[in-house]
Amino acid sequence: MKRFLIILVMLSWCSVGVAEEDCDDFIDLKWLWVGKNLEVSENVEASEAVGAKYIFKSTSKKSIRIHRINLKTAEKDVVVEEKFDLSINSLYIPPYGKTNAYLTNLRKLNLDVVKFAGYACTFEEKPITKKKKNKTKSKSNSSEKSGVKKLLEKIIGN
Repeated sequence: MKRFLIILVMLSWCSVGVAEEDCDDFIDLKWLWVGKNLEVSENVEASEAVGAKYIFKSTSKKSIRIHRINLKTAEKDVVVEEKFDLSINSLYIPPYGKTNAYLTNLRKLNLDVVKFAGYACTFEEKPITKKKKNKTKSKSNSSEKSGVKKLLEKIIGN
């Protein structure tokens, strides 16, 4: 009996220590088909779609990075997927923010088999990029005079 209680306490202690927040719990996702005329609507049929629009809304106080978006069949097979690389096309949702993402060039795919839209995410701050300053000097007429101006002033006497 003591062993059973010890095992039960140990299991409950381990499960409490492992529990972490998952960014999936803080994202509301809505996805819609994009039609041939680039209209985004719930009325666009999968067979007529040329793309998909993802609308992400965050309920978290932390920044969330979206790593990839995809479309899946009922069996959870991936039909198409786009990855968001850190350096080229990263996708972040600010705290309590919203953002959109698009899958395009879907004309050659059988979208009738698509039943789910998916994504992968992590809690991650957007890197801060430093802006480069221009090192061109601005010319000021009041404090600096060109050599020609100085010569003319000497000749004229101003």
